[in-house]
Amino acid sequence: MAIPKQRLIALIIVVLSIVGMILLLATDFAGFYLTGYYSGYRYSCLGCDYYTGVDTAAIIIAAILLAFQLLIAANAVLPTPFLKKLHGMKIIPILGLLTILMMMMGGISFGTTYEDFTWWFEAGFYGGLIAGILNTVLAVLSLRMR
Repeated sequence: MAIPKQRLIALIIVVLSIVGMILLLATDFAGFYLTGYYSGYRYSCLGCDYYTGVDTAAIIIAAILLAFQLLIAANAVLPTPFLKKLHGMKIIPILGLLTILMMMMGGISFGTTYEDFTWWFEAGFYGGLIAGILNTVLAVLSLRMR
């Protein structure tokens, strides 16, 4: 029994959304090296001390957007959809682009706040960004196959 290509793409979007949410919520978003007397590595995440308001909001909003992508794609995978009136694969590219935008806004906010230090992105940033990019590409591919 072969899985239809559109269901397979929706299943991949489900997996990518889960992995992206886990990386975004459970790992560091970005980091920097603090110099001086209190020198050391400092990080931004939901439970960390060195966050900016914008990057924390971007993490939360991007996680919510990935959760919506997960629900919509899961609705397309299941044999009996749990949301009957939802024709969601059309909205996943928009949600994916918004996820990418949130990651960029959070990254720019962190970078401008800690521009005096050596800073870098961590797994949370890349997880959300890559999940947003791949979900957008896969959803567009799925829509083109119809």
